[in-house]
Amino acid sequence: GSDDNSHTSLGSSLSVLLFSPKQVSLQLACGAFFLNDALCDAINVPMDKLKWTSPFASHRGSLTHTSHSGGRKAGHSPWGFSEPEDLVWATAVALAWLEHSSANYFIEWELVAAKASMWLSGQAIPEGRDLASVKAAANQLFIILRHWDENLQLNMLCYNPNSV
Repeated sequence: GSDDNSHTSLGSSLSVLLFSPKQVSLQLACGAFFLNDALCDAINVPMDKLKWTSPFASHRGSLTHTSHSGGRKAGHSPWGFSEPEDLVWATAVALAWLEHSSANYFIEWELVAAKASMWLSGQAIPEGRDLASVKAAANQLFIILRHWDENLQLNMLCYNPNSV
């Protein structure tokens, strides 16, 4: 009949509904993502959990309010970032999210992921980390989230890049 294509168009509009381009609009032209509330909303992960699981000491340090170093004030730009590790971590997390949560729709996300991946591989990773450990930490985050227990000591769950 004339409605042979109804299944395919339904399928594609369904994937658009399920995976609105909210994440894509968060991506910068260069391929990076900002570490901000918009990203947290899009991937449905609270900022404190993002920072707890970050391989960068500066993120975990920002959660302990006893620090009196007073040097860096991250997050005061209009976009919610001011440090390179924010962009690196946010982009690695966005990439891991795409791979974990959108696996069935990866064709739609392939360009976004490729762009993010290309940007990451061109960065000098802060704090002497390497890209592999940052990506591993981002993947670990989504594994941890599946088994998250608020009563566990968060720092017990923290990924330690030095153990790789």
